[in-house]
Amino acid sequence: MPTDLNRLDYLGHAMVLNVQKGDWTTAANNIGEIKNVWARLEPNLNSTAQQSAASYEASINVLSGDITKQDAKAVGSDSIELQKQLDTLAMAYY
Repeated sequence: MPTDLNRLDYLGHAMVLNVQKGDWTTAANNIGEIKNVWARLEPNLNSTAQQSAASYEASINVLSGDITKQDAKAVGSDSIELQKQLDTLAMAYY
């Protein structure tokens, strides 16, 4: 399993924690880093994980919009979907 999947998991949790404490600047930095890691990882996913890549990327984009709007409630609910999509990607390696 690529270590970047663990990195995305960590960054997702950090983003939620930063939103919970009202630190929108750091949360925006977190989502930016998620995008950077994803851009590096996505082309190298195995064929099974590639099937779920578009769903994960869509979740990133939704959360990015939530953070831009500073909508903590939306971040809370949409981050759950991001984690589900990440779990699906990780399962492709087991």
